[in-house]
Amino acid sequence: MDDPRQTVPHAVGLIRHKISVPDVPERLVARPRIETALGALIERRQVVLVLATAGAGKTTAVSQATAHLPHPVAWLSVDATDARPGRLLAYLEDVLAQHAPAAHQVATRALRAGIQHTESAGLLAESLRGHAHLAHTYRLAGRARLSAIEALLARNEGDYLPDRTAQWVAERRGKLSQQTADALSSAAELALRLHQYGDAVRLCEQATAIDPLREVAWRVRMRAANALGDDDGVLTAFQGCETALAQIDATPSLSTRKLLKQLQR
Repeated sequence: MDDPRQTVPHAVGLIRHKISVPDVPERLVARPRIETALGALIERRQVVLVLATAGAGKTTAVSQATAHLPHPVAWLSVDATDARPGRLLAYLEDVLAQHAPAAHQVATRALRAGIQHTESAGLLAESLRGHAHLAHTYRLAGRARLSAIEALLARNEGDYLPDRTAQWVAERRGKLSQQTADALSSAAELALRLHQYGDAVRLCEQATAIDPLREVAWRVRMRAANALGDDDGVLTAFQGCETALAQIDATPSLSTRKLLKQLQR
């Protein structure tokens, strides 16, 4: 079996034209019926095969059809030289990361660490699913958005690759933790706007447990506690912020101190 670490091209060696939508020929014969039908199929199906003789215009038809789709398109041209799984994964990762930054170097770093192709491909797919689910939640509004964020967070509980200790895994865990804190903080602000003050407090507690220096989450917690009539909770949140920032020899910002005075009136 090939060592996966020997099949991964470095990013600088990636051939850019392979991951770019081909240019339209200067002399193009418009085929709107084909382009419309093909675009509709691509929207409805997970896999669409376009079969025709050489020179029939398959590539042009696909590129023209995808130009009218309502979402980003990731393009990868493959040939016989891409048969080795590590090479194909590297290209897939690079083209997908153009639209989903969460995919950046997920598979290639796993391959270089000795993780087998199938597991590395699974990690890439998992990062893309997470990106797609998060993007979906931010297209929602109100209570639907809050529920979707909480459901997404519940599905992603637990450490990333808990049995691995490599540096890249630790870095990935840190990045995912920050993304989780971002989502929790966003959900807390949304809960506050929806007058779900108890949920706002809970979400802020979770966000600051991950990232104690996230001052905006402490302020949301202060506002939510105030809305609940919990004066002690307001002070406790401010003191928690103060204690966290003291760890880096910092103090709460002027806006946080002003908020405390405003809420204590």
